[in-house]
Amino acid sequence: LHPAKDLPAIPRVGMQTRVPAMLDSWTWFGRGPQENYIDRMSGAAMGRYSRRVKNGFFHYVWPQESNNRTDIKWFSLENRNHNIMMVTAATELSVSAWPYRMQELEKAQHTATLQPGDITLNIDHLQMGVGGDDTWSMRSKPHPEFRIPVKDYSYSFTLWFEERP
Repeated sequence: LHPAKDLPAIPRVGMQTRVPAMLDSWTWFGRGPQENYIDRMSGAAMGRYSRRVKNGFFHYVWPQESNNRTDIKWFSLENRNHNIMMVTAATELSVSAWPYRMQELEKAQHTATLQPGDITLNIDHLQMGVGGDDTWSMRSKPHPEFRIPVKDYSYSFTLWFEERP
């Protein structure tokens, strides 16, 4: 990423893609088992965890992204036939997956209107913290150490897919 120098803080450095809904079994080595973010991870222990993508999505009052995990070393998405998509990280990743399209989350006003479909997958180098020490002042922003400064970034990971008979 080579951002223009006059941009505000960057919310995330990474990539977003969609994968088929059938790859709903998520296993990872990183922080968990609950969702966590760079400024909300001290209570999330490092370990190997598994869960269904659809069961990990938190239905906030206002539909929004959720299901993020930090310090991910590797993760896989698998289906019932044990076909697997595997990602290994060169450095720790921030990863989230949910069973809705991003466009659907952005336009929905109630979680009850969301229709499960393809999985939205974020494989991020960095994601800024959620902030929220309070909601009525400038302190609601993430603390400076949990923001992403405007500068050049690069990251890498290996992705492969194995189809099993």
